[in-house]
Amino acid sequence: LEVLIQLLDGLRTDCVFNTLEKQGILEENAATANKARCIIDDVIKKGEEACRKMIQRLQLIDPTLSYQLGLSSYSSVQPRESKQIPFCCFLSRA
Repeated sequence: LEVLIQLLDGLRTDCVFNTLEKQGILEENAATANKARCIIDDVIKKGEEACRKMIQRLQLIDPTLSYQLGLSSYSSVQPRESKQIPFCCFLSRA
């Protein structure tokens, strides 16, 4: 849960979420897994830039988890013309 709270704080700092959105995610989802799903779903809805910010924040907060998910620093800063599917879009297809 601590990682999710740090992630939400970072995304609020990055203007991906506002304070009300952050509170809503924490209050409306009892289970940690549901909080994580909600964060991912909401970030995906906000677009590629929000996805990049989330990946960068997660890499800073939990490098081990980022590695296990296959997130490298390279993947978070790919040029826009790249044809690689953004990680957030990949998650939404699962």
